Amino acid sequence: MKIEELQKVLQEKKIDLALISHPDSNLTYLTGQEFSYGFILVPKKGLPELYITKLDSKPRTNRFHSFFLTKNSDVKLKKKKPK
Repeated sequence: MKIEELQKVLQEKKIDLALISHPDSNLTYLTGQEFSYGFILVPKKGLPELYITKLDSKPRTNRFHSFFLTKNSDVKLKKKKPK
């Protein structure tokens, strides 16, 4: 299943967000790259957000926003509110 297909399923089932985290093989499948640790937030609309460690390199694609996890990442993520 591609990201667009996943978003379509989310819309049909009225689910706001899907969280896929390491070690789920779907993370590798959706991004096309293996990571030492990371997770992807897939909203029902818009670009997904990929969060990875600095040990990994950002994917060379514009299919999602990529961010490095830092010491304060948990604080930044807590401030994000669903729309």
